[in-house]
Amino acid sequence: MPDEPSPESCNASGAHTPETLLRRYLPEPGGTGTIPAAAFRPTESDKTGISVSYRDRFPKAIGRVLADTHRPAAQYSVCEFDLQGSNGLTVEPSPTPADPGHATIPEICPPYDKLKNSDERKIRIRSWTVELSKKAKTIHQAGDSFDAVS
Repeated sequence: MPDEPSPESCNASGAHTPETLLRRYLPEPGGTGTIPAAAFRPTESDKTGISVSYRDRFPKAIGRVLADTHRPAAQYSVCEFDLQGSNGLTVEPSPTPADPGHATIPEICPPYDKLKNSDERKIRIRSWTVELSKKAKTIHQAGDSFDAVS
């Protein structure tokens, strides 16, 4: 049985490089074009951590990320990022029928909104969401066709 995927892969030199991950998010209305930290904030449905997808392992990953939702895909943007230098964050594969590249970041999970602002866990999650939003790059804008993006 093959080993489960890890958040890293080997490059030609044998050195480990972090894998590119995808996350869909609702852009802020009238936003500045930057990715808001809220894009990485857990919701109550993120029971085992925020959802992401492995970009490089699965063809048409962006289309799957956009399709696997209860809202119209046109409402979402998609960003890419990696966890290099993200202190304490890990990726756990959790494939779904709609997205075989689905994974979670278990350290960023609910209950976020129910925690007090002074709670150490909420402060740590907030720090991670800000860090990831600064590292991430939008690769699909809400309303654009994703057919041309691979």
